[in-house]
Amino acid sequence: MFLFVICFNLCLALFNCYLAVRFWLWRRSLRRLTKRLKRLDRCAHGIFGPAPAHLYTARQGLDCLRQRYHLLVRQWLFLQRVLQVGQWLITIAWRQPYSAQLSPNSFLGPKTAIKMQTLPLVRS
Repeated sequence: MFLFVICFNLCLALFNCYLAVRFWLWRRSLRRLTKRLKRLDRCAHGIFGPAPAHLYTARQGLDCLRQRYHLLVRQWLFLQRVLQVGQWLITIAWRQPYSAQLSPNSFLGPKTAIKMQTLPLVRS
């Protein structure tokens, strides 16, 4: 019986030593991980530290760009309306009786169109 207690205590001590070594290795790996995370945090802080200021500047630039875009859209719509009115005026001008006398090939009048048609061709 005495031998059994000694063997049991010895096995228990060896198991406890095994657990102690495992915990020590685990603690050492946790320390390494902590150091790496601290290094990563310092690097990330160096990179992302000035980010709020950059984001604020970028947002201001984006707001300015949006305002300029809306102004450009309004100008584009105005230009489209002006061109539509110009096109409408041109169609009205071509409907006048004088424009019916013009040749479709000439903007100078009917007499000029006839003169241009009667000119001889010169070949070289």
